[in-house]
Amino acid sequence: MRVAVTGVSGYLGRLIARSMDADPEVESILGLDIVEPKTLPHKMAFQKTDVRDADFAGLFRGVDVVYHLAFIVEPPKMISMAEIDEINIQGSRRVFEGAIAAGVPKIVYSSSVAAYGAHADNPVPLLEDSPLRPNSDWYYSRAKGAVEGFLDDLQGQNPATVIIRFRPCMFLGPTISNSARKALSGRVLLCIHEDTKIDLAWDEDIADAFHMALGYKSSDIFNLAGEGPLTTMEMGALINKRVLVLKPWWLIPACRFAVKLGLVSRGQMEWLQASLNYPLIVSAEKARKKLGWKPRFNAGQALVRFVKNN
Repeated sequence: MRVAVTGVSGYLGRLIARSMDADPEVESILGLDIVEPKTLPHKMAFQKTDVRDADFAGLFRGVDVVYHLAFIVEPPKMISMAEIDEINIQGSRRVFEGAIAAGVPKIVYSSSVAAYGAHADNPVPLLEDSPLRPNSDWYYSRAKGAVEGFLDDLQGQNPATVIIRFRPCMFLGPTISNSARKALSGRVLLCIHEDTKIDLAWDEDIADAFHMALGYKSSDIFNLAGEGPLTTMEMGALINKRVLVLKPWWLIPACRFAVKLGLVSRGQMEWLQASLNYPLIVSAEKARKKLGWKPRFNAGQALVRFVKNN
């Protein structure tokens, strides 16, 4: 089996490539990214690639599965929103259209729970058939929702192509740098609503699910999250940190001030505002039953493991 991975130098891309490299069923890995990984797995051939102008139809010729992970998660200050959209949304479109043109039989996409949108009336938990209501003022949510909308159209036009979408929650790992890491690295944990819960998972568990897509035969969508979502109070008790309960109207100015000081990025600010304010809890039961996913760590164990490794 020949596999291609876009965004292979990113955190999740490296984990998935390493997992594929150890799989005897995987013959070769085509790693695509704008920056070369520091170390290349034995089976990987790397190609420097920009999603805005690459010939994906040519690159994907003869590939059995395309994993699309390339995405700007934390937007640098010097990049405009239009340029970010060109990479995240139009770049994703070009990857998928190239895969279809090359006759790739299976596409695996890394979406996010953010595609559901953070809303006060979200059901708890969100299921895979819950409507996507991405937030227009949360760029990550908006972009993931836009890409999924394109995939809906693509699937309708190409029913024979297997398209698998994963919607992982925020996950933790030994060296990950994301909004959760920022939120957990301070002396106190911030909280808006004491009863609002947060999903967490461990990085290798998430990578395992993506690897399992190799053997899955039909188009599908899977939420990914560790069991037992936690309130901020429960998180504080687990890792011995004090919890600071903010008034709701403090949240936005506090986050903006943190961005100005360089304590958090714009993307991290939006993640924090969404996760602290509204429920964004998913059920991963479908992945467990249909995919056979067996995460090793629940939310609390992932949190404790992360703190011990940092």
